[in-house]
Amino acid sequence: EGPGRWRDNRRRRCSVLLAATVAVVVAAETAVEVAATAAAFPFFLLRFLFYFF
Repeated sequence: EGPGRWRDNRRRRCSVLLAATVAVVVAAETAVEVAATAAAFPFFLLRFLFYFF
């Protein structure tokens, strides 16, 4: 186990952490958008119904 291999392992671990962080952020943003759409949909639907009936 040389210092070069340890540095490579640390770099690989950092890149894996970075990729995981990006994936979590993207998933969180998608979840927030889906939740906002789901929360807003009934209001749009009610306004639509009240507008026509």
